[in-house]
Amino acid sequence: MKYLKQIIGIIAILLIGIFIGKIVFQDTHEHTEEELAAEGSIEWTCSMHPQIRQKQPGDCPICGMDLIKASEVSDTENTTTFSLTKDALALANIQTLKIGDAEVNSEDASKTVFGKIQIAEDLEETQPAHYSGRIEKLYINYLGQKVNKHDKIAEVYSPELLVAQKEFLKVAENKEKQPELYNAVYNKLKLWKFSDRQIQQIEASNKIIDYIPIYAHVSGVVTEQMTKEGDHIMDGKAIFKVANLDKVWAVMDVYESDIANFKIGDAMKIYTKGYPNETFEGKITFIHPTVDKMKKTIQVRVELDNKKGLWKPEMLVNANLFPTKIKENNEQITIPKSAVLWTGKRSIVYTKTKDAQPHFEIKEVVVSPISETMYQVHKGLDSEDEIVVSGTFTVDAAAQLQGKKSMMKVVAKQEIEQSEVENLNLIVDDYLKIAENMVSGNESEIKKLTIQTTKDLQLIEKSIKDKKVKELLNKVSKEFHIFASQPDLKAQRAVFDNLSKSVIQLVEKVSLQRELNVFYCPMANNNEGGNWINSKTEVLNPYFGEAMLSCGTLEKVLN
Repeated sequence: MKYLKQIIGIIAILLIGIFIGKIVFQDTHEHTEEELAAEGSIEWTCSMHPQIRQKQPGDCPICGMDLIKASEVSDTENTTTFSLTKDALALANIQTLKIGDAEVNSEDASKTVFGKIQIAEDLEETQPAHYSGRIEKLYINYLGQKVNKHDKIAEVYSPELLVAQKEFLKVAENKEKQPELYNAVYNKLKLWKFSDRQIQQIEASNKIIDYIPIYAHVSGVVTEQMTKEGDHIMDGKAIFKVANLDKVWAVMDVYESDIANFKIGDAMKIYTKGYPNETFEGKITFIHPTVDKMKKTIQVRVELDNKKGLWKPEMLVNANLFPTKIKENNEQITIPKSAVLWTGKRSIVYTKTKDAQPHFEIKEVVVSPISETMYQVHKGLDSEDEIVVSGTFTVDAAAQLQGKKSMMKVVAKQEIEQSEVENLNLIVDDYLKIAENMVSGNESEIKKLTIQTTKDLQLIEKSIKDKKVKELLNKVSKEFHIFASQPDLKAQRAVFDNLSKSVIQLVEKVSLQRELNVFYCPMANNNEGGNWINSKTEVLNPYFGEAMLSCGTLEKVLN
């Protein structure tokens, strides 16, 4: 009986110990994923449609993909970076390309245009008549005839030249007595394009020339005939036109949509059916400044050497453009046009990180077309970047659904001069110092800073030239003066949100070449919420200071 009581006592003590242990340690039990799922603590989402949130695993009601745990979706605070699962990448057929692999081959770089051979206008000249009369004999009879300078081209009967010759012979009889008159009449004949030899012949023979010969003062091939034998001509009227065909122009018609591909100095290869097995080269020397009203094209001119006489005016040609920059600069960054999304005048691409789970980041770039399929990148990418080249719109849609920066959320930055950037950054620094002292509650230091900021604003407002930037700064100045006029820290905290929003708007719209963090506290301003800026990522609340120092979340990063 005695032992039985002892056994019962021991059992009772053990039961009590087990009961107490269960109570003490039940909260520290690590739940398995299965237990959490059973309790509904795990959320399931779709990698392609993050707005889908369910308590149980299954299929996405939109695309049918298997749902994944929400914890697997990127929870990065970076507003430009987000992730997609491998299944999502495969389903959307998203393909990427390392920039170094995006080579520009000759087929991509070429742009075929069509045109014809034209006479080089700077080598085209006109042979005029220098006096009025009738053409008795014309030695230039057909187009394409070769004319050399000083060739005899016509004989003309001119009554006024007959009178001029008679006047000269009469004066020549008394040239020793009237040398000045003789020289005047002599020079008059020279103005009629008589040569010294002709004048001396008239004087020596004492006979006038009835049919005055005209000699060419130009050389080339006759391209246009303006007169024929027996025609009456007038002083200054053209007899014919000639052109030097040692150099010709290949003039191509380029559509407006393609004109950005063509630059003066770019090399072109010219082809024609007349010489099907030959290729000719030339450089663009002129791009017409206006668009043809009828054809809606722009003329691009290439100079061609024609000393062999192969090229004939009006000959049809086609040409391929090979930008010289591609040959000269092997370090340039080129990307497929499929990688670029346009938002008005701005362009963006998505780059992929090398992480185990693919992360994507939006980047704004500056590009220009170099062919029908390729862009040259002037700013925004490095040669080691890997970019999305297929499924770009799908990636952008995923960014929008995850609340990240996307094509629709890219903010245009106002570019200003470096001196203006430095001045505006001075105002931002003043704001950051004020916010820092609001955290610590140092009212005397805040008062000193408001005095200094007032002086800075007065000086800087005069230096800003851009109208839009000046409007943004004026708004900051207005809100700051309201802040500075408050009697104490409590009143300043009540209007600090308006000042912060004006500074945020300035930094969002103007490129200040720095990174700033925007925080938000939902309990500020009597639970209406309030923003502030800090250069640090640590939450330091200026609305409550030490009372609620860590109240707030990082809302976005301003670059």
